[in-house]
Amino acid sequence: MSNLNKCNFCQNSAQQKCSGCQQIFYCSKEHQKLDWKCHKKNCQCFKITSNKEIGRFLSATRDIKPNEIILKEKPLIYGPAQETIPVCLGCNQEISTNNYRLCSKCQWPMCSEKCEANPSHLPECNFISKSKAKISPIPKHFYQCILVLRCLYQKQHNPSLWKKLNLLESHCKERQTTPGYYNEKVMATELIQKLFKMEFSLDEILKVCGIIMVNAHEVPLSEPPYVAIYEKTSMFENNCSSNCSKTFTEAGEILITSGVQIKKDDHLSICYADPLWNTTNRRMFLNETKFFWCTCKRCTDLTEFGSYFSAVSCQNKFDGGILLPTNDDENWICNKCNSTVPNLLVNSLLDKIGKEISDLDKNNVSKCKAFINKLKGILPSNNFHLVDVKLALSQLIGQTMGGLAQVSNEDLELKRSICEELIKLTETIIPSEKRVRGLLKFEHHASLAELARRSNKNNQQIKLILKESALNLQDCIELLKYEPKILPEGQICEQARKNMNDLSKFIIEK
Repeated sequence: MSNLNKCNFCQNSAQQKCSGCQQIFYCSKEHQKLDWKCHKKNCQCFKITSNKEIGRFLSATRDIKPNEIILKEKPLIYGPAQETIPVCLGCNQEISTNNYRLCSKCQWPMCSEKCEANPSHLPECNFISKSKAKISPIPKHFYQCILVLRCLYQKQHNPSLWKKLNLLESHCKERQTTPGYYNEKVMATELIQKLFKMEFSLDEILKVCGIIMVNAHEVPLSEPPYVAIYEKTSMFENNCSSNCSKTFTEAGEILITSGVQIKKDDHLSICYADPLWNTTNRRMFLNETKFFWCTCKRCTDLTEFGSYFSAVSCQNKFDGGILLPTNDDENWICNKCNSTVPNLLVNSLLDKIGKEISDLDKNNVSKCKAFINKLKGILPSNNFHLVDVKLALSQLIGQTMGGLAQVSNEDLELKRSICEELIKLTETIIPSEKRVRGLLKFEHHASLAELARRSNKNNQQIKLILKESALNLQDCIELLKYEPKILPEGQICEQARKNMNDLSKFIIEK
């Protein structure tokens, strides 16, 4: 009999599988309970797999329902981003130029004695104090080497962690042609080897730089955000319409949840680019930072699941067609009249619009509305540039002193329609992006609640509007329930819970 059919506790014959991971057996519920303390840390709904095409990846060991916790993982290592304003190396928060103390050992600026004693600061403190290198009061350009030092420190002081880091992808060869590679070499030789007098080889240092570049996640729990490397999370596949979602706990753990129904043996994925970028920008970013050209279903579908998110309107006004890129990368072709436009011309147009959006005051409702109206007939309604402005507008309307109560009927209806439009779009192309979907659900709820307040309809009709508003609140809470309270999305979830309580009482009284 194979080990898979033996009880994980007593090794006797067993038929009952663990429902959590579907990987081990028990002969009875009693033995499963007795073994839980040992099995808990390994009970997960995925397994590590590999193939020649993509290397290591994670696949589901059972069917996974939407919004299940798949993985909660502490970082292997964390530290400030390479490009950052001065931050405390203990708490990662911004250092005030007028209020800081120097570390008593390495003279690095810190915000408190408590932060100086933080174990995360030990590696660089150890290296720098031994080297007797002089640190300027706010060494902004030195921050680029902190996380590198923390990784290198593990080689001697934590070999098991060092081994885990070295198993992660670094793309050393591919990185040699990138603009940042020269800067990394300068940092490695001038700071780490010469100034800090460390005896690590150039290859070792540059490999660590690659591991950080390819695997680090931005963690938005401090201002500015810091970066962290997570072992198992690094094995999630990229997919621009992923089936998983990531957030963080207040303790800095990464939390991966399912965004959609996932079938057994499906690959688990998150999106490593901004999913609200167009296809060209997503693929370029992934190639430049992760060193692969994405071929996920969304990237290979020119229509992006019928959304035309990256498309441009055909200027033949008689057919209402959409211009889409072609495989030869030279022309875009209309899906109705087959007319073509050179790729350079389309990209020039999109770049020009992108520059206008960068200059647009997104805190001004009138300017956002005018910008959207100006682009009608030039871009499809779901084009990524328009979506950028519409997202801002969906939250902006009602943020004035008097709130939604002071908004015109026209703007209130606009807010409602934009929310509905964007909810449908995000459910289609990025169903696992819970933060943006949760925010849209909250704004949609608010617009419906205000429409109900202003309505002249009978109580039954008003009640129907309020019930729809409540359904949006329920969705918002479900989508954002894992968000930490220190982030805006977590605070919106808390507000949604309060609103739900008030709205439920009001509906009952109606």
